[in-house]
Amino acid sequence: MPKKCLIRDAVPDDCPAVLQLIKDLAAFEEKPESVVEITPEIIEHDCFGKDKWCYCLVAEEETEDETKKIVGYAMFNHAYSTWKGRMLYLEDIYVAPSARKKGIGMAFLTKLSKIAVEKKCNKIRWCVIDWNQQAIDFYKYIGAEVEEEWKQVQLGNSAMLKLANRTLPDS
Repeated sequence: MPKKCLIRDAVPDDCPAVLQLIKDLAAFEEKPESVVEITPEIIEHDCFGKDKWCYCLVAEEETEDETKKIVGYAMFNHAYSTWKGRMLYLEDIYVAPSARKKGIGMAFLTKLSKIAVEKKCNKIRWCVIDWNQQAIDFYKYIGAEVEEEWKQVQLGNSAMLKLANRTLPDS
């Protein structure tokens, strides 16, 4: 039985636990094969290195025997909306099944909202898989808008490399 749960900034030692949760999320989304390129070292470099690329919050649960366990994470970065200006982009938010229904998702989004306000952002944007109705209902409950008319577009690594190798026309 959990004693308390703390939402805090991740530290480098959290990277292996965060990677495991990333894999758990991929399995939940029925895409376990998609987590093949990321490693704890890459997460550490990208979240804490000199060329910092993203930020990570973790949910750390303390049990009755005072052991601590990472039971959730939220990975985000700064982004820009040409319509609204500064925003945060939430790449992932995930809470382990054993830790759900305890307010951790709400705590993550509350913390992210505080960060966004502090950074003078106008919104937080994220995606949700269309069949995850429980998450969609939760997001609507907290006041988020689910934009049904927009489609997420992604240029994968091989397509990106192919385009990068093209010669640009002379201006």
